[in-house]
Amino acid sequence: MRQLRELGIYRTPDGREHVARAGLLGSYLLFGVRKCTEGFPYVVDLSGRVVAATQPTPWLPEELLDTGRTFQEIFVTPRKTADVAPSLSG
Repeated sequence: MRQLRELGIYRTPDGREHVARAGLLGSYLLFGVRKCTEGFPYVVDLSGRVVAATQPTPWLPEELLDTGRTFQEIFVTPRKTADVAPSLSG
């Protein structure tokens, strides 16, 4: 079975783009680029099928076009800086 890049952006034959994430035991999850946190629409299972909601699609992993782009995590917790009072020496 074809290996996908972690956080690689792939285009499915229907023209939509998805982010690949490694799943269990060599499977992959394909999240929608714009809805990365709202579940996954596709799974590339161990038999090499692309599955949507337990129904196989007509696509093979080899048909997923690697766009060459990598998804950048956008949900980063901002760092808090400590409020430090200036030292008074004198």
